[in-house]
Amino acid sequence: MLRSTHCVNACALHAWDVRAFDEVTSTNLVVKDLIRSCSVPCQEKQAGALEDRPYFAAISLRQTGGYGRQGRSWSSPSGGLYASFGLPVPRTLISPLPTMSLVCSLAVKDVLDDLMVDRTCAIKWPNDIMVEGGKICGISLESINAYLCVGIGLNVFHPEDDSIQSSYSVRYVSDYVDQALAANRQLFFEQLVRNLIARLEEAFDQWCHEGFEPFKSRFESCIAYRGSSVDLELIDGSTLVSGTIQGIDTEGRLRIDCAGEVRSFASGEVHLKKRAI
Repeated sequence: MLRSTHCVNACALHAWDVRAFDEVTSTNLVVKDLIRSCSVPCQEKQAGALEDRPYFAAISLRQTGGYGRQGRSWSSPSGGLYASFGLPVPRTLISPLPTMSLVCSLAVKDVLDDLMVDRTCAIKWPNDIMVEGGKICGISLESINAYLCVGIGLNVFHPEDDSIQSSYSVRYVSDYVDQALAANRQLFFEQLVRNLIARLEEAFDQWCHEGFEPFKSRFESCIAYRGSSVDLELIDGSTLVSGTIQGIDTEGRLRIDCAGEVRSFASGEVHLKKRAI
């Protein structure tokens, strides 16, 4: 059982209200309820104020109604770590909100790279974390009442019933870390939570004050399939365009060379799929 806390985390910059569960319908729903129940409505806060608004987190070992980007069902079996974070957005923000999705993926990549032995992660634009061609983590982002709700689903241990249904390859954190580190599941989960909070809020604070520019080149350096032929698909699975990944632009949009014409696409419009050879 993970432990809830209402105090300042030892490795955190801010005070966090962390709620932990063995099972919950959706950690996103828990965090969004916490945001709505703030004693002072967020929209009445002084412009740019961060220090007087709480940071929220909901952590669970299972979800019965998890969902990801654009409301798609999110498989959440036992063995994974499912977390949502409520981050207060200042009104003086200088960066477009969608870029935080890419910043979050870099924060999660840093956490995993620090733990893994002889492996590093790649990021499938905009925010799927990949290891050796398989997905190890998915991230979603929602805006609510001047907060961002960041949902993270992390494949930590293999589910006992092998219940993840997916059209792509799946990877697990436990396969890439020192086995002594992962031997105590509760302690390992709690370490992951602490590390995620520390990395996420550090990146969030920098993004709030400096925008996306400091993150752009680092994201491009670890983007999956760069230089490869890909299909960009609509939510119904139909192909919008095919081309070669060139990188991202200053707003975090994916740049694709489509038969000699470089075009930019927003994460809400399309989904990336490597073309079969």
